[in-house]
Amino acid sequence: MIEEAIIKPIEDYMAGNGELHRFPIVQSARDCCRTGLQKELHNLMLPYYNMYIDDSARLDWTSRGIIAEVAHLDPYFGSWASSQDLMKMARAWAVRGSGDELLTLMDCMIQGGYEPWGSVECYEEVTEELRYQRVNGNSSSGEIYSLLHAFMTIVLSSHRYDKHKDMFQLLRSHWDFLRHVYSVITGSIIGLGFPNFVGLANNLKNTKYQPYLHLVYWFLSDRADELCTKKQQKGMMKALASLQDIMDRTDPNPELDELCQLLFPKDVKEMLINHPKTPYRQLESENKVLENENKVLKVENTELKAEKNALNEKLNALARQQEEITLQMASELKKAFVKDAIPFSEIEEELLELPPKTVGNVFTILNDMLGGNDVWQKHFKELRKKVRKREKEKDVPLIDARQITMTGNDATYNENNDIVE
Repeated sequence: MIEEAIIKPIEDYMAGNGELHRFPIVQSARDCCRTGLQKELHNLMLPYYNMYIDDSARLDWTSRGIIAEVAHLDPYFGSWASSQDLMKMARAWAVRGSGDELLTLMDCMIQGGYEPWGSVECYEEVTEELRYQRVNGNSSSGEIYSLLHAFMTIVLSSHRYDKHKDMFQLLRSHWDFLRHVYSVITGSIIGLGFPNFVGLANNLKNTKYQPYLHLVYWFLSDRADELCTKKQQKGMMKALASLQDIMDRTDPNPELDELCQLLFPKDVKEMLINHPKTPYRQLESENKVLENENKVLKVENTELKAEKNALNEKLNALARQQEEITLQMASELKKAFVKDAIPFSEIEEELLELPPKTVGNVFTILNDMLGGNDVWQKHFKELRKKVRKREKEKDVPLIDARQITMTGNDATYNENNDIVE
């Protein structure tokens, strides 16, 4: 069913045979998820997910869009994406530089429950890329790295998962404006078609940006000398005067305040000091609370990282041991399992006691080995339903990655989390 309804149309389209119709493919994916075939769907879609995350030249706008819709429905996509090298992904996407499409991919990831294990290293790499964006980058690649920086900052923050999703949706909805903020802070035009910062400043007069000018005006004003040549200074001063006039007669919208404070904490702190009458003053007390929290978390961070590494080693060892036991158990069952020789209820009981993340793999191995057995076939469908129900149950997490807040060189959202020296 999945091969015929989903995989074959995608393959035929990529081979240049015919058109790709969205509705039947997406509807088939929904049917798979509704009838308990999520795992099968996920496994068959993995080659296309890899092409999607690598921005493969085999995919075009149409095929990427359909794969994204299937990924949105796939409950395993976020977990799979958590194990991918996102810095490698960003470098691939930076070649083409489609920020809007990357936002769609990131939305699939965060809606699917992306877990930021090992993401601190990625955060540090992308922060370093942005630090030198003014010298080494370009508008397209700068947009991709800025998006990854924002995504990493959000998922590594100590907020709860629902808050992560809300903040990402704000990022996605207002990325058109936030590109201006990233441009000013990195000193490089990010994902915008302006030849210089005078053009950027004039574009901020747009009515849809006016309620958020307090988030970028002071950054732009304070850095005007370094962002503009001498010939551009007059044009910049004129644009800043117009923006100041707009700010004076426009009520600021605080909707993006918290997000910008998370993304640019050091820059916001300096603005509070230099311009105490800005709308950010109301957030100063919250900033101090965050700083105090980070001082406490800094002491705990080293121990937590060590504990996480030790737990990962134990989990890997247990996984290898479980695999060996599973193969050995299945092999013995294959030899001994004849009609009524081993009560099926015992097999079922042992299988359903396994952890949710393990039970599916064990069931698949047993089915491969015992699929020809009459007794196994008799109970197969009923047991498969119970296994899928067990897979949907939640394990008790050993560590909540979202509670990790790095400081110093491992900064996530604290005062050291700036991206420009």
